[in-house]
Amino acid sequence: SELIKTNTVPRSVILVAPHINHPVLLSGRQTFMGYTGRLWTHGLSYFEREQEVKRMYTEGIYAKELYTRYGIDYILLGDGERYWAEEQKLVLDENFITTLPLVAETDRKQLYRVSFE
Repeated sequence: SELIKTNTVPRSVILVAPHINHPVLLSGRQTFMGYTGRLWTHGLSYFEREQEVKRMYTEGIYAKELYTRYGIDYILLGDGERYWAEEQKLVLDENFITTLPLVAETDRKQLYRVSFE
Protein backbone atom coordinates (compact mmCIF):
# COMPACT_ATOMS: atom_id res chain seq x y z
CA SER A 1 0.00 0.00 0.00
CA GLU A 2 2.95 2.39 0.53
CA LEU A 3 3.91 1.99 -3.14
CA ILE A 4 0.44 3.24 -4.05
CA LYS A 5 0.22 6.02 -1.43
CA THR A 6 3.60 7.44 -2.37
CA ASN A 7 3.11 7.40 -6.13
CA THR A 8 -0.54 8.33 -6.68
CA VAL A 9 -2.87 11.14 -5.69
CA PRO A 10 -5.78 10.47 -3.32
CA ARG A 11 -8.55 10.42 -5.94
CA SER A 12 -6.77 7.95 -8.22
CA VAL A 13 -8.67 5.00 -9.66
CA ILE A 14 -6.53 1.89 -9.90
CA LEU A 15 -7.21 -1.23 -11.91
CA VAL A 16 -6.34 -4.30 -9.82
CA ALA A 17 -7.37 -7.93 -9.73
CA PRO A 18 -10.52 -8.38 -7.62
CA HIS A 19 -8.98 -10.05 -4.55
CA ILE A 20 -10.46 -9.97 -1.07
CA ASN A 21 -7.27 -8.70 0.58
CA HIS A 22 -5.63 -6.62 -2.12
CA PRO A 23 -2.99 -4.27 -0.62
CA VAL A 24 -4.34 -1.31 -2.62
CA LEU A 25 -7.36 -1.37 -0.31
CA LEU A 26 -5.10 -0.12 2.50
CA SER A 27 -3.81 2.81 0.45
CA GLY A 28 -6.93 4.94 0.59
CA ARG A 29 -7.20 4.88 -3.20
CA GLN A 30 -10.14 3.64 -5.23
CA THR A 31 -10.06 0.37 -7.07
CA PHE A 32 -12.19 -0.04 -10.16
CA MET A 33 -13.82 -3.16 -8.74
CA GLY A 34 -13.55 -4.85 -5.41
CA TYR A 35 -13.75 -8.49 -4.45
CA THR A 36 -16.68 -10.18 -6.20
CA GLY A 37 -17.63 -12.17 -3.10
CA ARG A 38 -18.08 -8.99 -1.10
CA LEU A 39 -20.06 -7.34 -3.91
CA TRP A 40 -22.29 -10.41 -4.10
CA THR A 41 -23.02 -10.39 -0.34
CA HIS A 42 -24.19 -6.78 -0.66
CA GLY A 43 -26.51 -7.71 -3.52
CA LEU A 44 -24.54 -5.70 -6.09
CA SER A 45 -24.53 -6.81 -9.69
CA TYR A 46 -20.90 -7.08 -10.68
CA PHE A 47 -20.92 -9.34 -13.75
CA GLU A 48 -20.60 -6.56 -16.34
CA ARG A 49 -17.87 -4.77 -14.43
CA GLU A 50 -15.99 -8.02 -13.92
CA GLN A 51 -16.06 -8.60 -17.68
CA GLU A 52 -14.72 -5.09 -18.20
CA VAL A 53 -11.83 -5.73 -15.78
CA LYS A 54 -10.99 -8.82 -17.79
CA ARG A 55 -11.12 -6.85 -21.04
CA MET A 56 -8.87 -4.09 -19.70
CA TYR A 57 -6.25 -6.58 -18.57
CA THR A 58 -6.37 -8.72 -21.71
CA GLU A 59 -7.30 -6.50 -24.67
CA GLY A 60 -4.74 -3.74 -24.23
CA ILE A 61 -5.22 -0.77 -26.52
CA TYR A 62 -8.48 -2.30 -27.77
CA ALA A 63 -9.96 -1.60 -24.34
CA LYS A 64 -8.92 2.08 -24.49
CA GLU A 65 -12.54 3.23 -24.40
CA LEU A 66 -13.05 1.40 -21.10
CA TYR A 67 -10.01 3.01 -19.49
CA THR A 68 -11.29 6.39 -20.65
CA ARG A 69 -14.95 5.84 -19.74
CA TYR A 70 -14.13 4.79 -16.19
CA GLY A 71 -11.29 7.21 -15.55
CA ILE A 72 -8.73 4.51 -14.81
CA ASP A 73 -5.55 6.32 -13.76
CA TYR A 74 -3.25 3.39 -13.02
CA ILE A 75 -2.87 -0.33 -13.64
CA LEU A 76 -1.23 -2.54 -11.07
CA LEU A 77 0.53 -5.62 -12.36
CA GLY A 78 1.81 -8.05 -9.78
CA ASP A 79 1.63 -11.61 -8.56
CA GLY A 80 -2.00 -11.15 -7.52
CA GLU A 81 -3.02 -10.05 -10.99
CA ARG A 82 -1.10 -12.86 -12.64
CA TYR A 83 -2.57 -15.45 -10.28
CA TRP A 84 -6.10 -14.09 -10.83
CA ALA A 85 -5.61 -14.20 -14.61
CA GLU A 86 -4.39 -17.79 -14.42
CA GLU A 87 -7.41 -18.72 -12.26
CA GLN A 88 -9.71 -17.11 -14.82
CA LYS A 89 -7.84 -18.71 -17.73
CA LEU A 90 -6.94 -15.28 -19.09
CA VAL A 91 -3.80 -14.09 -20.82
CA LEU A 92 -2.78 -10.67 -19.55
CA ASP A 93 -1.68 -8.28 -22.27
CA GLU A 94 1.61 -7.49 -20.57
CA ASN A 95 3.06 -6.33 -23.90
CA PHE A 96 0.58 -3.44 -23.88
CA ILE A 97 0.67 -2.75 -20.15
CA THR A 98 4.45 -2.47 -20.09
CA THR A 99 4.37 0.18 -22.83
CA LEU A 100 2.59 2.52 -20.39
CA PRO A 101 4.68 4.84 -18.21
CA LEU A 102 6.09 2.93 -15.23
CA VAL A 103 5.42 4.93 -12.09
CA ALA A 104 6.80 2.64 -9.40
CA GLU A 105 7.86 -0.91 -8.83
CA THR A 106 8.97 -3.41 -6.29
CA ASP A 107 10.45 -6.80 -7.04
CA ARG A 108 6.91 -8.25 -7.31
CA LYS A 109 4.66 -5.37 -8.47
CA GLN A 110 4.67 -2.66 -11.11
CA LEU A 111 2.41 0.39 -11.17
CA TYR A 112 1.73 1.90 -14.59
CA ARG A 113 0.05 5.21 -15.40
CA VAL A 114 -2.68 4.93 -18.00
CA SER A 115 -1.73 7.29 -20.79
CA PHE A 116 -2.63 7.24 -24.47
CA GLU A 117 -0.56 10.24 -25.60
